Amino acid sequence: MQTNHIFILIHSPLAGPLTWGVVANELHQSNIEAGLVVLSRPVNAPYYTQQAESIAKVVNELPAHSLPILVGHSGAGVLLPAARQMIERPIYGYILVDSDIPRDGKSRLDLFSDPAEAEQLRKSADNGKLPAWSEAELREVIAPPLMREMVAAEVRPTPLALYEEPIQVSPDWPDAPCGYIQFSPAYETACQQAKHNNWETHILPGTHFHMLNRAGEVANTLVKIVNAWEKHNA
Repeated sequence: MQTNHIFILIHSPLAGPLTWGVVANELHQSNIEAGLVVLSRPVNAPYYTQQAESIAKVVNELPAHSLPILVGHSGAGVLLPAARQMIERPIYGYILVDSDIPRDGKSRLDLFSDPAEAEQLRKSADNGKLPAWSEAELREVIAPPLMREMVAAEVRPTPLALYEEPIQVSPDWPDAPCGYIQFSPAYETACQQAKHNNWETHILPGTHFHMLNRAGEVANTLVKIVNAWEKHNA
């Protein structure tokens, strides 16, 4: 990797930036730059454009020599095309992590590979809000107890409408190399689509929050993807 690469790590709308914090630390220890995005918590539609602005603001404020790589986990992956429209500089690449792949005019719920899971999420809403995960619910997916407690503290109820709104994707996206990392079986279809698109893909079997359980492995895989891009372009 070049020294001016920087990973811009973007958390799920249902979680918080701590989900990427340990990976960011692993990258920093290897002298690789990484920045964390804190997605806004909009109360009115369109939600996705306001959250995309959170990403664009971080990237637009980077030093001129930086080569940003946008990394979106879970529901953040579909924000990357919208963020690109607001970013005033070239993007070096995109990496989607246990995420659906954006499709123009489709909502996050439309992209669920299992319609029954989408319906289950709808039914879980209370007064239009998706419930926040409890520490007990996170026990099955996040191993370190302290990390579970800290992640649970960041989680807030999220409007169901955020998952139901259609998201626009520009026809010229992606405009840079893409990569995909699958953690959980729920994203097997998305991973296969990424392979079909000739994206650099990796499967790290684990839970949806694998980056909190095996941060070093995930950090190394992010680097491998960028190295593969560079080798391909050499």
